Amino acid sequence: MKKTIGFNDKKNIWTSKYDYESSNYASLDKQFFSCRKTVEASDDVVCWEHHKNSANNNFYGDQYSSAIAVSFNDNPSQNKLYKTFSVEGSENLKGSLHTFATSETLQPGQTPLTVNVDTLKNKGGILYGNIPKDPRIKANVNMKFVGSTSRETTTQSLGQDLYRFNGVVGNTAFTLDQSTKFAFVFGNSTNPVVITPSGTFVSIQENTDFYSLNSGFVSPSANQLGALDIDDPLGKGIVVKSTFQAYQSFLLSLNGTDGIVSIFAITDPEINGDFLRGQYAEAYIRLGSDNFELYSMNVNYEPTDLDHSK
Repeated sequence: MKKTIGFNDKKNIWTSKYDYESSNYASLDKQFFSCRKTVEASDDVVCWEHHKNSANNNFYGDQYSSAIAVSFNDNPSQNKLYKTFSVEGSENLKGSLHTFATSETLQPGQTPLTVNVDTLKNKGGILYGNIPKDPRIKANVNMKFVGSTSRETTTQSLGQDLYRFNGVVGNTAFTLDQSTKFAFVFGNSTNPVVITPSGTFVSIQENTDFYSLNSGFVSPSANQLGALDIDDPLGKGIVVKSTFQAYQSFLLSLNGTDGIVSIFAITDPEINGDFLRGQYAEAYIRLGSDNFELYSMNVNYEPTDLDHSK
């Protein structure tokens, strides 16, 4: 938490917050001095003179970075889908990293989702950063029903950690890609689970992050399918890549139920994900320690009909 705040005597306002903490301040013959809050064993001095060090953001021998936090709350009753983020400023800001948070939840005690924005790239003199899509797994968005199979259906090993589920009935037109992970609902259960590479089960909750979910069942690559002369894995059942431990856990669970299992495909949110949404957004921009100029910051959003603005 920032605890040191700078005051501008000429403007009579508080201007900045700093990462460092001081204990004493003194002015002597138009020179300003201060002491670190806690003197370190490595310090060869206990009192520092300000405006003497030529490096930006360097206090008591420690280097810090500039940063700014802003809010985007145009028409705060309007629900919005956030798409891109842009900065008008000097060229050296283009490699900076930023975080972006939306007011998707206004409930007490719940923290809004925060994501990292891609590093800014110069396009036509303006620096743009793509706002990633929501990384959480969402039903009917990036988690979709593929089909069902049963204990009586033949499963077979194809080698190279590839397995085929035959006799799958369901959404045979669904398209898979190499980043697809698979989840299962066994028997009469309503909770989808992912089987990890070691064979353990992980329940998929409302806020489960796609990228942190370690699945033992994934979609094979096009090269692996091509080697098997299988162009349409869904048309001939489902071909999956799996560890032996995950596959054994799948068979044990299938035998322990009524013999029916529903299969769900979870695709990368960057491909089939949902836009970040909310009534307002906040951005935290890291600006580094070099000299820079910052003119304006903008966010591109699309309004939705689900709001209270009309």
